[in-house]
Amino acid sequence: MSDITNAFRERFQGLYIYFHDGLFSRFSMTSRALAQGFQALGIPVYSNIDAPPLLRWQSIYEPQPLVYLFEVNDNTYSPAYMRTIQVYQGAVKLILCMSDNLQSYITPEEIPALMAHENRFINISGWRVPWAFGLSQQTIEATAGGLPFGQRRPVVLHNFRPSFNQGIRHVLDLALLPWLEQWLTVDRRLSDDDQQAVRYQDGQGDDEHGLRYQDHFDKLKQYQACLAYGGHFFPNLARSNCFKDYGPFKHYTFLQDPVVLRWDSFRFWESLAAGCLTLHLDFDRYGFLLPQMPVAWQHYLPVDLSDPKGSVAAIIDQQHRLADIAAAGQQWALTHYRPQAVAQRLIDLVMTQCLCK
Repeated sequence: MSDITNAFRERFQGLYIYFHDGLFSRFSMTSRALAQGFQALGIPVYSNIDAPPLLRWQSIYEPQPLVYLFEVNDNTYSPAYMRTIQVYQGAVKLILCMSDNLQSYITPEEIPALMAHENRFINISGWRVPWAFGLSQQTIEATAGGLPFGQRRPVVLHNFRPSFNQGIRHVLDLALLPWLEQWLTVDRRLSDDDQQAVRYQDGQGDDEHGLRYQDHFDKLKQYQACLAYGGHFFPNLARSNCFKDYGPFKHYTFLQDPVVLRWDSFRFWESLAAGCLTLHLDFDRYGFLLPQMPVAWQHYLPVDLSDPKGSVAAIIDQQHRLADIAAAGQQWALTHYRPQAVAQRLIDLVMTQCLCK
């Protein structure tokens, strides 16, 4: 165990994860993975949810020498909740949010907020720390045992279910897939609702968001590639007189217009963990931020919105490297985003930044 982890254990009794609505949600996978990681490090995890062996119930009304992590999602975010967190007397406080609408979440300046979907081309008020959906232990187990790359079918998985605010997927359906389908088969079939489902998250009751269809994982382990891009275009509406006084935009500074938000997804991590070639928008070109960044053409296949035909041509040119890219992407994800690695990252943040403020 590292010196910094030992120092954490000496200072704190553990981690406390607070769910404001008292429920796991589809945004809770990262909270679960963090709990798993802390347990692997031998550090207790407490919560206002009683979910043994993952979480031990403890009252939040009697602050202890714990690190308090407040999960925030679309059902719980409000300025009033942010003020409640602000005045809470916990030793160290952090906010965690994996929601799709993070640009509308304005958090207290003095509390680090671990945020998915961060983009370097837009600055949003608050102490925002780029974070990732990452991998839970259930995801790792569900994606294990894939075929060696050379034995996989030359098929690209495209199983996005229709959704709002996914302009990136719609654009690339029109602009990328016609070129890609000239080279590889693209499986556009969605899992049937009567397919066997597999639980791959710790959850409560019959939370549908803790389930994936079994054929989804089977395909990830048998196909060569998976389309894992997503997101929506977010323009600077304040440039229009109609929106110049619209409240949230006073918290934004655009360095590029528009920007792409909501770009992270469970599918991205599942694809990497399964050893699939993972197609995603170019992280560097579009400003996506993670604590540990992937490298285009080393860990994933980058897509350029301005040249979808050229993106496919570049992939074809790299055919001799595709097996190596798939293997490197899998290793990168499992090394840097498995539960224990993410827990260690949070410990490092607390000990090197939170305690220095």
